[in-house]
Amino acid sequence: MIFALIFVVALLYGLLHYIKNRSSKYQHSKMMQSLGGISLGQQKSIQLVKVGEQLYLVGVGEDVQLLKEIKDEDERQSLMTFYNEKQAQPLQGTPIETFVKKFTKKSAPIEETKESNFKQQFAERLNEIKNQRTENLEQLKQKEREKDHE
Repeated sequence: MIFALIFVVALLYGLLHYIKNRSSKYQHSKMMQSLGGISLGQQKSIQLVKVGEQLYLVGVGEDVQLLKEIKDEDERQSLMTFYNEKQAQPLQGTPIETFVKKFTKKSAPIEETKESNFKQQFAERLNEIKNQRTENLEQLKQKEREKDHE
């Protein structure tokens, strides 16, 4: 059953990777392209948009406003290089990847270590309690003897 789960997760991962690659190829053929953005609050964000060869920074909220047209060639090249590098990276750090990594790691030795560590601590604590009870019992017996001698 675990193998079936791993298979399904791997299949989903592969499907998402395929869709990402396909959508990026589709985006490259369009005249307008969203290069990314950041959310600033509820239904408000700043987006970087490429139209033809021009880059625009727009604010999106109740309406769309042009914040800046990026005309500096070095800045445009730097942003496009960053965007292309980010697109070339595989799905990294996504929840699915972390989920897949969690199940592909060999967790048995870790579990055994935790279990043996717990067993050792449990046995030590039981011995402490046993020694303390024996000591308390001896003290009670001593008090009882003292009372008998009076």
